[in-house]
Amino acid sequence: MEEEVLLNLRQTRKAFIIEYGCALLIAVLLFLIYLTKNPIMMIYYIGFVLIALCIASAELHRAMTKYTMMESKLVIMHGIFKQTKKTVYFHPLGFATHLNVKQTRLQRLLKYGTIYLKEGTEGFQIKDVNNPHKVLDKIEERVEANKHPHKKKK
Repeated sequence: MEEEVLLNLRQTRKAFIIEYGCALLIAVLLFLIYLTKNPIMMIYYIGFVLIALCIASAELHRAMTKYTMMESKLVIMHGIFKQTKKTVYFHPLGFATHLNVKQTRLQRLLKYGTIYLKEGTEGFQIKDVNNPHKVLDKIEERVEANKHPHKKKK
């Protein structure tokens, strides 16, 4: 029987603000060049290629990792063509020594961050997700529910 998916997570686009900002800056510069009536087409081609590369880089990096939370486990898929899959069960996380959220000032302002989970020497991170404190609360709920699986679900 397949478990119900509770939550799907990907890295937020907010984490790639620099890439999107560069694409926007290049687009503005191309527009300004266009306004000067300078007919050098090579500048446009190079500019459009740079814009495409900035956006494609951010979107490709974002599509590389997917986190799926289920009733008893968290599945981490990494890659597009060559994929690795890591399954983390919540029951052993009941003995985890660290469940933390890390945010820089900019991340806190934009409401995204990274969640760190560590049990002994093993650990992993859920990078650049929106509302990391809410996600951590959901993880803690699942850990608690799986610590005592004989109790009735809410």
